[in-house]
Amino acid sequence: MNNVGESLQKDLIQMAVRLDRRLYGKPELPSSSLGIQNYLRFFFNLIGFFLGFFFLRLTPPAVSNRLSSFVSLFKSSRKVSNFSQENQSALEESRALIHRCRKNFGLNPCVLILTTHPKTSTSESHLLGEMFRCAVQITDRVSPCSKIKLVQAIDSFALDTIPLVAGDIYSGLMRASHLAMDRLPTERTTFQKLLFQRSHYRRTLFEIVKALKQKHVVCIALGGAVVHNARLLYSAKEFAQKIHRLSLTQPHSRTSHRHSRESGNPERDVSRIVLIRQVTSLLSGEKATGCTQGILSQDEKKGLVSILSRMGLSQESLQKEIHDFENELRLETPYRLRFFRVLLGRICGRKTPLILLPLSHFNAGQIVLNAAELVLSFDSKTEKIIRLNKEGAEETEPLTEFVQRFVSAKLNPR
Repeated sequence: MNNVGESLQKDLIQMAVRLDRRLYGKPELPSSSLGIQNYLRFFFNLIGFFLGFFFLRLTPPAVSNRLSSFVSLFKSSRKVSNFSQENQSALEESRALIHRCRKNFGLNPCVLILTTHPKTSTSESHLLGEMFRCAVQITDRVSPCSKIKLVQAIDSFALDTIPLVAGDIYSGLMRASHLAMDRLPTERTTFQKLLFQRSHYRRTLFEIVKALKQKHVVCIALGGAVVHNARLLYSAKEFAQKIHRLSLTQPHSRTSHRHSRESGNPERDVSRIVLIRQVTSLLSGEKATGCTQGILSQDEKKGLVSILSRMGLSQESLQKEIHDFENELRLETPYRLRFFRVLLGRICGRKTPLILLPLSHFNAGQIVLNAAELVLSFDSKTEKIIRLNKEGAEETEPLTEFVQRFVSAKLNPR
């Protein structure tokens, strides 16, 4: 395992904790357990694992989905969520897209439900459970023979609002029956690391692909966290990774990085991680507003210009990248272009259609299913997708334009 990468991940979570403390007054993450408490926590993990395995994993889809929906009651208002007429229309259009795909191409598309992430410490917190219950209803209509798999973070940062024992049981249950994601694997004891090995954050995207290929319906909050943390953990990090890739195309860097690859020197990865640290540290500082408000302060802009100038980018390219980054920061749900590139490459790049069902929420609390997108194929060389529109015609679109249009219009709360 890459120790440098693990260290970066832990530091990013600590930055997110500091943002939470600034905005909500939350405490630091609890320190690692010691002695007998380790064994007790692992015992509760096992209780959850066996509950999930026997009652959710081994049961038929209809039973498993109902039980999963019942578990989500503890994160909802415990009221039955019924779709509005607008949502029913969007659902019927989604079913029609799937039918056209089967009829025209003889292919059954994979189903991915992408949701927004409501705030967790306000009156919106109940929407976390209600949105999943809506996702179960969608699954019943578009793919009734499929189990729904929820992508759920199970680390201490994600479960800091529930009692420790309940969190340990819930972690084990999600590991056995859904797609658990552990963003802080270094916190685990030896036995826990064995149990949650498949939940390591580096494996999450590949577990999603695997579940989709097995014809499960996958549900994931695209932002992965509340808005200020999503900007830090995804928008800022991917911005830094993009700048690093652009720097490799500059004449001064080609020779040195080619030499690093040939000699086995990890210099390239280290320089990428250093850049991520610099950008995220800048945007999570005490007076920074990029993550908390979605607007870069003058000091943040100057800091980014200084960092990017050292990467060898031209002034024109530098200003364009910062401008694009500012546009993404204004959104509550990040683009996550890298996520889509890998996902579509592994699914649609191998001629398997994928339907994307965007489930969003109003700030007032209403849940809305927006118009679906069905991607037929993706060419990684040209970075273009072919999608099926609602009239049944094929349309070609660059991946970046498709992702930006889809996320900004359909996955940002109104």
